[in-house]
Amino acid sequence: MGSKRIPMNCYSLRNEALRELGYSGYAEYLESQDWKDLRDGTLRRYPNCIVCRGPASQVHHLDYSVDVLLGLWPRLLVSICDSCHFAIEFSGKSKRDLNCANAELFRLVTENGMGHWSKHSIYNIGRLRS
Repeated sequence: MGSKRIPMNCYSLRNEALRELGYSGYAEYLESQDWKDLRDGTLRRYPNCIVCRGPASQVHHLDYSVDVLLGLWPRLLVSICDSCHFAIEFSGKSKRDLNCANAELFRLVTENGMGHWSKHSIYNIGRLRS
């Protein structure tokens, strides 16, 4: 009797990519100098939240591929404030998967006039893999 393979979710794929880069998990990656430099550079280039246009304090990954985690696709990293990041990542007490979080981000950005986000970047949300 063969074993049934359970599909991996976006966070499992993220963790696989992080292991490929030598990190034990997301927490270690977020503490790394690589991420701090990438986050700080993104916040310097785009200091305002993509959703509400207030001061940004976090950076949201639109994708968890190795290239994005390394910062090779900077358009797939967006500056966001704490409250807007929470709003896109959670529905009530439940954490959304990446595709749902990105869909919520797209909805909120569209409602608020798109801020400084290019139409090209918005188009990419629909094409991202989880």
